[in-house]
Amino acid sequence: MRLGIFPFFRIAKKNWHGHFVDTELLLHILTALDVAILRRTAPRQYVFLGDAPPFYTQLFPSTANGPCTTPWQHSEFLAFFLADVEKFFTHAQKGRITSGTWQEAGIEDEKALCAEAMEYKGTQVLIIRRLSEDYVERSRTLQKARDSLLKHRVRS
Repeated sequence: MRLGIFPFFRIAKKNWHGHFVDTELLLHILTALDVAILRRTAPRQYVFLGDAPPFYTQLFPSTANGPCTTPWQHSEFLAFFLADVEKFFTHAQKGRITSGTWQEAGIEDEKALCAEAMEYKGTQVLIIRRLSEDYVERSRTLQKARDSLLKHRVRS
C-alpha cells in the first residue's frame, strides 16, 4: 500500500462511536470493491490513496512512482469530466458531482465505470469505480425493456 505520503493514514482513529477505525483496512476494502481514490493537492494535481484496483491499472498505466495520477490523459471521457471537477473544486462547492456511467476499451468484460468528485472537511477527492455486475445487468434489462417499448409504439 502506497501510504508513505500520508503517514497519518497508518494511525487508527476513533470514530464517533468511540471505536478505533483502521484507515489502511478501509482503503484495502475499497480497493477490493473496485474503487480508486485520488486526493487533489493542487489544480490538476492528484495523489493516489491506497492501492490501485485491477481495472484501474488495466486502463491507466502505472508510473515508477505508483498508480497513475493523471487518468484523464488516457480517457477522453475523464478529460471532459475533469473540466467540471476542477470548476467544482475551484469554486469550493460542497457536496459532490458525478460523471454518469461510461465504458472504456481495455477492461476485461467491458464493465461500466463511474467517477465522482467530492469535498469533505477540506479534502478534495476524485473517485473512479467500476460498477458491479448486478448494476450492469440491471442496465441491460432496462435497455431491453426500452427497446421493446419503442418497438411496440412503432407498431401501434
